[in-house]
Amino acid sequence: MSKRSRKGISSVIGAAIALAIFFTVIIPTLLYIQNLQTLFMQEATKRLQYELERIHESMKVHLSLASRPGEGYVIFLIMENSGTLSINVPTVYLESSARGLLTYPAEEILGKAFFAPGEIYERDTGQYFQRSDEVIRAKIVTLRGNNFISESIGPKQLPYLLLVSLENMNASAEYTVRVYRWGTDHGCILSGIVADQLCGDLAEYKLVARMPGESGVAVFMVAPGNYRVELLKDGLPAGIDPQLVTVFHDTVLRFRLPQPSLPAKAPLSISTHLSDNTVVVIQSTSGIVIIPYEVFLKSNSEPMQKIKIGITISCSGLTCNPTSAETTIDKLLPGESFSNSFTININDENVENRYGGRLSYTISIREATGTLTGRVYTGSDIENPSITKSIIVCRPDSNNKLTCRIS
Repeated sequence: MSKRSRKGISSVIGAAIALAIFFTVIIPTLLYIQNLQTLFMQEATKRLQYELERIHESMKVHLSLASRPGEGYVIFLIMENSGTLSINVPTVYLESSARGLLTYPAEEILGKAFFAPGEIYERDTGQYFQRSDEVIRAKIVTLRGNNFISESIGPKQLPYLLLVSLENMNASAEYTVRVYRWGTDHGCILSGIVADQLCGDLAEYKLVARMPGESGVAVFMVAPGNYRVELLKDGLPAGIDPQLVTVFHDTVLRFRLPQPSLPAKAPLSISTHLSDNTVVVIQSTSGIVIIPYEVFLKSNSEPMQKIKIGITISCSGLTCNPTSAETTIDKLLPGESFSNSFTININDENVENRYGGRLSYTISIREATGTLTGRVYTGSDIENPSITKSIIVCRPDSNNKLTCRIS
């Protein structure tokens, strides 16, 4: 065989060996790499789906409680699957300020571990607060690795505010806002004005207005639950329908009472504790007479300001000074009264057998201005605007015998 033929055979053998190497090494390697890439993409897709499910997993968790006479305060767990995916809960944790971390299998404390989308589940856990000052919160860990935590709660520490606003209250009327548990086994209320007190199934808050149309706010602390809110006026129903409210956050309710109507006349009255024909004795030719008075504003009124009080004096057988006087009361609130007096100087210059005399006086409310309306009340616009009485002045003679002149 010639050298040229041998070279041709070597080239063919080399090509065959190269092809053999390509098909036995390179192709499997490429197939292996492609398979690895496929596995990676599958795992990445699974992980992405897992993360998307984890992100879209949503659950609202609340703790509530209820008083059990003779047993204490039992713990309620309220769970709402607010997402679009089913949730599996293997374990429930209770973090206690007194006992540390408490761990319970979900099947034991909840009776189930699987929660469908949109499901709301309430459960009496059978667990009780061990101390009145103990505070507990719940922690839910799902199979997807999410943590959902409730509010902290205890018999003396409730998580949410319930504010009840009253508008257009009548002056001096006592309003009672009454809140009590309604339609559920769980719920607890504290009146906002009570400190270091255990919550209960019912609480009350009292409000008294100083003037017509005044507003007030009743404050309560409540646990998650359903409540009925009633309004009483002077111990009787106020004529407004009760309101039902579900509390899972701070809540405000409003009661709007009918606008109180003001009386046509200003409910002001003036009086004196002196009886008519009161006897006053002076020891010499001169003396003083003090005439007290009291001004009262009834509760069914707007506040009054710039209340002018005047007195007119007429004397028979005596000389009186002054014969008229006026003073001003800056302000009176509904239900308030104001007391003061006028001082009158008298002189008796009569001869001995003509000692004494009569002092007649009229005290009147001459003018008053409504604080809210700005209306000026005078004369017949006032309910009891004046009072008229007399004082008999007597004087002892030289024999120390008391001499009085009636007319």
